[in-house]
Amino acid sequence: KAYVKGFYVRSKEPIEVEGYVRRVNVSNFIRNFSLQLREGNEVVIGGLGASIEDIEARYIEVEFT
Repeated sequence: KAYVKGFYVRSKEPIEVEGYVRRVNVSNFIRNFSLQLREGNEVVIGGLGASIEDIEARYIEVEFT
């Protein structure tokens, strides 16, 4: 389970989401993960300077279960 505070990449609006990590993508230039929300939809979370993801994370909290 993960909790993320950040901004939508396109609109720069603040967002807080919580859900389950489904995929982690680590390649030479891209590092992000998919988060499945309670509503069932998935969003892609990136770090500072995110440009291809849905959300640019500023704070990530991960709960291991």
